[in-house]
Amino acid sequence: MGAPALAWIRDHLPVGRPAVVLHGDLLPQNVLVHPISQRLAVVDWEYARIGDPAYDLAIVTRGDRKLLGVDGGLRRLVEAYCVAGGALDLSDVTVWEMLLVLKWLDDALRCERVGLQRGYPPRTYRMQIRKILNRARA
Repeated sequence: MGAPALAWIRDHLPVGRPAVVLHGDLLPQNVLVHPISQRLAVVDWEYARIGDPAYDLAIVTRGDRKLLGVDGGLRRLVEAYCVAGGALDLSDVTVWEMLLVLKWLDDALRCERVGLQRGYPPRTYRMQIRKILNRARA
C-alpha cells in the first residue's frame, strides 16, 4: 500500500507557498470556545513550528473522510481556511495525511518486528492509506 501512496504524493506535491506558524496538534481538545462571547482560543502549543499550513489541517483530519462526524468535512475545512485568507486545496492536505499515516504505519511495523504491542497494528494504517487514496482518486 505504501508504493501507490508515495506515487500519488509525488504527483501532487504542493507548489511552494509561504511557511506559517503551525500549531502542530490542532485537535478539538486544543480549541476552546468562550461560553458567552463565543471567541475561540487555541491552547497547548507544545508542537508549534513553522511550516506548510496543510500540515495543521492534516493533523485535524488525520485522514478521516467524515471529519468530526460531518460529511465532506475535509472539503469544508479547506474551504473555510481559504475564506479566512489561506490558499490550499484538498490535495495539499491529502499529501500530509498520507505522510502522517505512512509514518504511523512504519512505526507500527517496527514495533511488530520487535514484538512490541503499542498503538494500532499495521493493518489499521494500511486500511487508512487505502481509504485516503480512494478519496483522493474520487
